[in-house]
Amino acid sequence: MKKVLIGILLLGASLIYGEDSFNNFKIQCGNSWSKQENGFILNHTKGKFSELTLEAPVSPGRFYCLSFSGRSIQNPQMSKGFRLKLDEKWTYRSYGLGTVLSEYRQYFYSEASKSVLIGFFNNEQANDGSIELSAFNLTVLPPDYQEDNLFMSGQFELDGNIPMEWEQSNPNVELSIVKDAGFICGEKSMRIVQKTEKPFFDVRSTVFPINAKKKYEISFWGKADKQRQIIASADIIPPEGKLNQRTAIRKRFELGTEWKQYQYVIDYHWQDQKEQASEETAMRFSLSDPDNQIGTVFIDDVSIKMLK
Repeated sequence: MKKVLIGILLLGASLIYGEDSFNNFKIQCGNSWSKQENGFILNHTKGKFSELTLEAPVSPGRFYCLSFSGRSIQNPQMSKGFRLKLDEKWTYRSYGLGTVLSEYRQYFYSEASKSVLIGFFNNEQANDGSIELSAFNLTVLPPDYQEDNLFMSGQFELDGNIPMEWEQSNPNVELSIVKDAGFICGEKSMRIVQKTEKPFFDVRSTVFPINAKKKYEISFWGKADKQRQIIASADIIPPEGKLNQRTAIRKRFELGTEWKQYQYVIDYHWQDQKEQASEETAMRFSLSDPDNQIGTVFIDDVSIKMLK
């Protein structure tokens, strides 16, 4: 059964716990951010740093989904950052925005913290640009969240024009949701169009919290407009202070012109570790083109599941 996260917009942001909302985010705008009727706009000037911060209470030891709507108004390739502060520790991530207002999601584990500070900021050395963010919702996930598919919209049926759990920053690659791509289940699929040979496409999922002591099975369905190869990569991101344990587990697949399922198992213990990462490890899944081929790839029914 597909899971649907329900959010209620209250003054541009709200905290959602199950289906009940309470306690608006405490929001602070940096100098380059401005409050609009339905959200916030960043007008970035190169050389200036500015951050939009949201603070909210959380329950210790729970998984959360932060959803928000966003779009790039000017300079979609402008480098943007996203960070979380839990237990006085900052975790940094990147995020991408398309030019059409769409929903995006980030996931995290609260550890022992009772509050979270969320920051959206720009790279001060990036060229001038503008983005819009709105409809912030924070949803607590069920305790057994990690036992199911980590993708809440792995079949893309909940997505709008752009996949909410994926991003890409290559201006020569078009990432979108399309209907009637001929998949066996549902009507929507993710389409990746590479318009030039270089740079190659590299579409990345949002970051998911995982249990580093467990094995995970990654599966997806795919096809292309012609025979081509694709690389699936699980980027394992250990907690702060253990970055020497970061690694990527890759698998190369041959795509044909008909839908086919592809699978592989990742085990973070596949290599000898002096110190195993804690359970607050994270993973980012990506799909890339190793051969710099112009063309189109379709992806559907993406799954990352813990093996019991």
